[in-house]
Amino acid sequence: MIFLERVYQDLGYAARGLARNPGFAVTALVTLALGVGASVAMFSVVNAVMLRGFAFPNADRLMNVRFIDPTSASVFGVNGRVHPMDFEEFRHGQRSFERLAAYLNGSTVNMTIDGTPRRYTGAYVTEDFLRILGVAPALGKPPTARIDLPGPDTTWQVGDSIFFTGRGMDTEEGQLPASALRWDIILHHCETGGGCHEHTIQTVTGQSSGSPPGGRTGPRGASG
Repeated sequence: MIFLERVYQDLGYAARGLARNPGFAVTALVTLALGVGASVAMFSVVNAVMLRGFAFPNADRLMNVRFIDPTSASVFGVNGRVHPMDFEEFRHGQRSFERLAAYLNGSTVNMTIDGTPRRYTGAYVTEDFLRILGVAPALGKPPTARIDLPGPDTTWQVGDSIFFTGRGMDTEEGQLPASALRWDIILHHCETGGGCHEHTIQTVTGQSSGSPPGGRTGPRGASG
């Protein structure tokens, strides 16, 4: 009882003090509200990102890869971005990750929905982006590629011709035009002492079939 009486006395004394100085009371209440709000917001971010983690399957295996350019003012290269050609070369040559994807966020995307044009802020991503995150698109499905030739077990050596044919399918637009297709001729190279890696030796765009220039110089073990 004595403790409660002292609490009531302290609360009454504080209330009378604030009533005598309303300016100070308002300032104190606003400061307290801002402090509580900032603390709650910070805890929400820390709890979502650091304590609970991202809501992706195998989130502990996701890595953000960047290049370090020692000649640049930024340790992450020009504007902290990786050049597309560097990404393509690194994606096929690296052996540390199961898959790699690139993205360009903060991009403006124009779409027409039910005949009404709309503009959204989104990101341009490569084909393995959603597969790496382990999520499916909210609308529609990503395009799928079908390679008819060469087959998965095809090998060739110097002097053989390289011929490819295939198509891309979109769930909404159907078969994609040849202008939307890209082919990567990849060399799978295995050393005598063990260990294998890949090199992209040629890229062909805008074709659904054909034989790339220089196709008769493909090393044994390359695949399309």
